Amino acid sequence: MRILALALPLLLVPAAAPAQAAKDAPLSGTYWLCKRATDASQFLIAFFPGGGVGGGEIDGEEVIPYIYAAASPQKDGWPGEWTQKGRDFDWRLPDQHMRVRGRASDDAIGEHTTLTGDEVGFERRSKVRCDRMRGLPKVGDGAVIPADGRFIDKDAFPGGEGALKIPSMLALPRDPPPRD
Repeated sequence: MRILALALPLLLVPAAAPAQAAKDAPLSGTYWLCKRATDASQFLIAFFPGGGVGGGEIDGEEVIPYIYAAASPQKDGWPGEWTQKGRDFDWRLPDQHMRVRGRASDDAIGEHTTLTGDEVGFERRSKVRCDRMRGLPKVGDGAVIPADGRFIDKDAFPGGEGALKIPSMLALPRDPPPRD
């Protein structure tokens, strides 16, 4: 996975009507700042109402969004999916080859709740601990591109970062809703 500063336009995801099951789950509509045990790097995961997910890598004071294929959003307008059963959760973003599975510290998701679990990805595996965020940090320029070559034509610009091969979208809103 690498962060790429993009000069190419990305499509922004429209908000859509949520599915009732995910809408009523305690994790619905929450953002979490996660820290990897392996290297202390941080990333953000979002549980969107309707069952879709979002997220990105933390770079200083900003979050650099993951991208996904424009053809892959679910019915709620966001990629991937998440489920919750009691305290257990499963967050998946297939276009990034990423999955976070774990458990919430409390039945009722509140300000002091933490999520702990495992991240399994294309290039890494790590224990993670996540703290709830009241909103999104500033969304930075660029995007996190998976290293599998599906998104980037590395030969498009010799000596450069390459070019996007497929229409892509950001997995976080550029204009997030106001903080609580």
